[in-house]
Amino acid sequence: MSHKKHFFKNFFMGISIFFCLFYLILIGCSNLKAKNPTDSSSEINISEQDSPPKVIIQMGHYSKITSISFSPDSKFIATASMDRSIKIWENSSQSEIKTLMGHKQNIPSISYGSKDNLLLSGSWDKSIKLWDTKIGAEVKNISGAENIGENIYAVALSPDGKTALTGGWKGDLKLWDIKNTKEIMPLSGHHELVSCVIFSHDGSMAASGGNEKIIKIWDIQSGNCIQTLEGHTGNISALCFSPDDNSILSGSFDDTVKVWNIATGKNIQTLTGHTNNILAVGFSSDGQFALSGSKDNTIRVWHIKDGKEIKKFEERFNQITTVAFSNDGKFVIYAMGEKNPLLVLWDISSGKKEQSFGGSGKSIFSMDISKDGKYLLSGGPYDDSIKMWDMESGKQVLSLMGHIGGTTSVSFIKDDKTAISGGMDSFIRLWDITTGKEIKTLQGHKDAVLCVDVTKDGNIALSGGKDNIVRLWDINTGKEIKTFEGHSKSISAVRIHQDKKIAVTSDLDGNIKFWNLDTGNEIRELQGSKGMITSLKISPDGKYLLSSDSYRFIQLWDIETGKAIRQFPGHMGGVITADFHPNGKQIFSTGRDDTLKIWDIETGEKLKSFSGYFRPISSIVFHPKKELVIIARIDGTQMILDVNAEKEIYTFVSFIDGEWVGVMPEGFYTASQNGSKYLNLQYKKRIVKSDKFDNLLNRQDLVKAKLKGNSGDLIPKEYKKVLVKINSIF
Repeated sequence: MSHKKHFFKNFFMGISIFFCLFYLILIGCSNLKAKNPTDSSSEINISEQDSPPKVIIQMGHYSKITSISFSPDSKFIATASMDRSIKIWENSSQSEIKTLMGHKQNIPSISYGSKDNLLLSGSWDKSIKLWDTKIGAEVKNISGAENIGENIYAVALSPDGKTALTGGWKGDLKLWDIKNTKEIMPLSGHHELVSCVIFSHDGSMAASGGNEKIIKIWDIQSGNCIQTLEGHTGNISALCFSPDDNSILSGSFDDTVKVWNIATGKNIQTLTGHTNNILAVGFSSDGQFALSGSKDNTIRVWHIKDGKEIKKFEERFNQITTVAFSNDGKFVIYAMGEKNPLLVLWDISSGKKEQSFGGSGKSIFSMDISKDGKYLLSGGPYDDSIKMWDMESGKQVLSLMGHIGGTTSVSFIKDDKTAISGGMDSFIRLWDITTGKEIKTLQGHKDAVLCVDVTKDGNIALSGGKDNIVRLWDINTGKEIKTFEGHSKSISAVRIHQDKKIAVTSDLDGNIKFWNLDTGNEIRELQGSKGMITSLKISPDGKYLLSSDSYRFIQLWDIETGKAIRQFPGHMGGVITADFHPNGKQIFSTGRDDTLKIWDIETGEKLKSFSGYFRPISSIVFHPKKELVIIARIDGTQMILDVNAEKEIYTFVSFIDGEWVGVMPEGFYTASQNGSKYLNLQYKKRIVKSDKFDNLLNRQDLVKAKLKGNSGDLIPKEYKKVLVKINSIF
């Protein structure tokens, strides 16, 4: 099975899997080409050319953190994630200050060198990249199967920043000349996955380990293996040289930490006490103590000489997934959670938990806009509440609570006074928008409701679930009318064609079926999809069906005949969603390649392609009164776009604690009472927290004027005035 098909199959497979893997697949409230005056921190010196003030929204990662690395001076922390991004955090304030984008797949390993600004990353996209974290730019790249050969699982940057060491899936271990982006030599000896690599402090040696349960010590100059350390009974998962480079610590899936003498190759101490896989190991600055972090949710400090545990920190509320220790052994940081992960920082000497940070937003997978364009509903599988936004003021005005486990589908019905939602809790719920109260619950599905569609009159609903069944409902009575059984896998999309009295459904095997609404009988099954169906839409005139799939194709079908009319190939990864523009002449689509594309239905020609989002777009809705498109991104941000003018209008997001912000490209914003704490301002090589600029940029009046389209030259004039005051801050 291809990676793409596997990705989308997992997307729909289960309550957690259905959405957790929507993307194994920066935030810069940017325009379509990439600019953004939109982030939080006390003063931080960052070497960057002067540019206009930039407001940055503190979002954190939205998918599992895979690797963490401290800068040599421990002032900064770098985190890599399955969301394909690297984020740089300021240690003292735990503020997100940079997002590095460029990798196309999961980033399992990152490594700082001895220079505070140089960071190395390796990815499953068969590339390694060197970054200057102060300016937030990629400075070197080695990529391609002909160069790298296989997916990268481990990287290390030499102390002088000139050499990289990489470990791969099939045991490849290679040294690289970073400056000239060339391979220096292979280090031969491993035959299975190499999951951890490190350089000694003086750069003369390196160590590697992985699935063979052995550790190899290498002489960098000659490329020879000078020691093979055997003794672990599980995969090697962590390595660390002692401050004097005479010893090495190793952690393993056998739940033990071992101390080795490099000269003799002997195991001089085994530290036992952990009850699950070791994730990270480290030395204290004097080399007398060992540090270890484990999936048993504990961080432990050991006295190496006698092997005794002297201190233990325990995480009681969530699963630790990744751990890192600072080079001086003073700090430990770990990540928790698979989605919207949190980072937790501890001061080891004092035993004080500093703070939890990151993981601010929640993914959105469904939106709908009211017929008058005044309100927007949004929901996602990791948020039990449905949010409603006022599209004229830019404010979040309502939060509908009731689902347990998140929502998969939200829609306005019945003159926009009622909303309907499908949830991971197996229920369909009806809501009174004016009061925010739940009206009715439709029960029948045995597992998560994955999709819901409603007739134009708002009287009939069609739902598909993880239970492989499609159900037809009378919304007024709340009773189930009939079921459509015939799919053998979870239902991925449903549509009702009220005029023709048919239902169209699809499942994660890629099957599309037509059903007679009156009899419940299957009419036909469409053939030709090459992957799992990710969306179904019916054209405004009711003549055509549009489907998108995990194999990067968009297909136009004739509903009357069931024949395929045209394909729209062009996305470089699976298509997430595709929809008809209200004019019926264009198709908008989004994919794993992080692009928004516009197609001509008649000719199949690609009219426009927008990139620069840095996040997959999970949902699209069209404004009914204006030529605007609202997109939702998987990181939880939503954005209003003027596609014709190719510019961003407004970006808004709701956070996990209930606060929210909405930001204009010019930097002006509106926010809930404490929402501005999620914003930083970056300017003149410094970053400041929102308490320094909130009185200048928190301008509800300007946001409202822009969203109503009558701001004229008011915003540029106000910006000039505010810029003078911002200069006085910096």
